[in-house]
Amino acid sequence: MSPALVSHAADQQLVIDSSKPLKIVTEGRLEITVNGVSVPHYPDLRPLFIIMPKPEYPLECRRRHITGNGIFHMDIDESGIVNSVTVRRSTGRSELDTEVIKAFAQARAKPGATREIDFPVTFSIGAAGNPAATRYVPPQMRSNIRRPKDDLSTTQR
Repeated sequence: MSPALVSHAADQQLVIDSSKPLKIVTEGRLEITVNGVSVPHYPDLRPLFIIMPKPEYPLECRRRHITGNGIFHMDIDESGIVNSVTVRRSTGRSELDTEVIKAFAQARAKPGATREIDFPVTFSIGAAGNPAATRYVPPQMRSNIRRPKDDLSTTQR
């Protein structure tokens, strides 16, 4: 087990020590390694970043239902500055790749050891959590949204 990686047996969450060099490699959809150790799922890297912009899903691509997934490699120096973002596996569309590179180049990590991270990125229509696919409710309709049955404000006493 690498010193930069600690595994909790109970919940299988990975804790990453930002003071140690970090290398996350994604091979295909199933194989992920952290500092050479195979892990069952992609680690939560939010604690390592101060700013991590989400790539824009271009409106024209959404309108035309253009989707894709790719892997992008990010090199981060000791001060947390992103030195480079490169395409390891393209989404299949240059406009989607460009949006990922623009967003990831603006990321800022917490200072620490150097990091080399492969980020999987998916652009999809209708996927859960995708803001482009979230149903929009106009303001005039928002008051008509039903409250959950367990909401205490709707129960009579």
